[in-house]
Amino acid sequence: AQLNLGTALERQGHLRLAAAAYESVLILQPESFAGWLNLGGVRDKLDDSAAALAAYNRAVALNPTSSRAHLERGHTFARLKRFEEAVTSFSRTLQREPAHLGALIARASARLRLCDWNDLPTLRTAVVEPILRSPHSSQLAGPFFLLTLPGFLSQPELATVATDNARRLALGTTPL
Repeated sequence: AQLNLGTALERQGHLRLAAAAYESVLILQPESFAGWLNLGGVRDKLDDSAAALAAYNRAVALNPTSSRAHLERGHTFARLKRFEEAVTSFSRTLQREPAHLGALIARASARLRLCDWNDLPTLRTAVVEPILRSPHSSQLAGPFFLLTLPGFLSQPELATVATDNARRLALGTTPL
């Protein structure tokens, strides 16, 4: 009941009350995976990354196969600028869910912070190529697309996207 109360309070934006509800669950059920995971989420929303990380660590210890717990812990590590640990957490999510686009992008971002370029080919396959194949590529690949994904495009792709963006800018159909 307290877990549901915490969830309801969290949805209503009463984050401190939600945290208290989750903590009361954990007093009664210290092995509650959902309690620790939810408490981590609320602590993250309250900008208490250290407490969020402690809660996510406990959730991972209780359920080491939870993709979500590893993913959330990875985001918290990244916010704390602990990028090597973030990469490890995101990699554990990807071991369980290889097609998890959010984990792939987050891991690539953490690796880039470490000047580790190993995810670029995979990110190109998972993100850039589907955008370029899309019939809506001109909307998906905006004018700053080339700046945010350096090194991903071949010269013909670069020319196509740049030409389309220049046309859209000239027509005023895309915001800067």
